[in-house]
Amino acid sequence: MKSFLVLDDQQVRLQAFTTRLKHDVELGVRVVITDSFDVALEEASREKFDIMFLDHDLGDATDVNRIPSMYGESSRSWTGEDFVRCLLNLHKSRWPEEVIIHSWNPDGAKRMKCRLDDAGVSAVINPFK
Repeated sequence: MKSFLVLDDQQVRLQAFTTRLKHDVELGVRVVITDSFDVALEEASREKFDIMFLDHDLGDATDVNRIPSMYGESSRSWTGEDFVRCLLNLHKSRWPEEVIIHSWNPDGAKRMKCRLDDAGVSAVINPFK
């Protein structure tokens, strides 16, 4: 069974993903849509997702200040780039087949893509429309 994970801090985008992926859910695709860095990381540590849709700027995401200390500071805003770093610290068996970076932040999106490319994870930048 296919599975998708969406991480974004904007409720409007999360709702758009819910609408766009409704048909996939009806077809049996497991879809996790969240604004929680912790929830996304926890889900990724439990299951390999086929596709992840990631935003870079997560300033309004929930619990971005509660990331485990093993991943660095706990008093700053976290980004999709931080999520990618945490993801790549998981065992390779948990890495997704593909990551779609839907951020409008071109510099942040490029850094995320480079980090994923360097690890051998397929990544594309496709700003949210």
